[in-house]
Amino acid sequence: MDQSSVTRKIERRFQNSAKYPMPLYMTREETRLVISGNTFEAKEAIKELGGRWDAPRRIWTLPLEMDTEETRTRLGAIKPPLVLSEDERRAAAAEKEQKRRAAAAAKNRELVQSCLADKSGKYWWVCCDKCEIVDFKKGHTSCRAHAHWDGQSWCSFRIFGSLYTGN
Repeated sequence: MDQSSVTRKIERRFQNSAKYPMPLYMTREETRLVISGNTFEAKEAIKELGGRWDAPRRIWTLPLEMDTEETRTRLGAIKPPLVLSEDERRAAAAEKEQKRRAAAAAKNRELVQSCLADKSGKYWWVCCDKCEIVDFKKGHTSCRAHAHWDGQSWCSFRIFGSLYTGN
């Protein structure tokens, strides 16, 4: 490898690091504060604070007393992402799904109300305010208020107002 290709590689690396800077993370260990991430820019500031370079782990360490908001601000560090337990992750996913369903139901109610308010007859296939619009373009609705029992299940799916039997 010649000198110019090495120089180009180094220049490319610094250009990419400027475009996509890696953050600086501060985490607590038992006896010290660990600084990881893109520490090159903050190297001098870390040294001024009494930081030591741990070469095998490729991290900087500070005394535990230095874990203050002032130190984080000075170094531009952020806290590492919070790791959630399986139960917390499931609860967060369930809450997100509940919010998504509530938003979809609100949007559907709004759409049904606008269809019922339209007096042109264009949306005659929307029977009442309890309808759920499944596919607006195709005129598919599902209405529990006007569903009927066929002996096995409730038939509530309609295409342009006609009950869909699956035949």
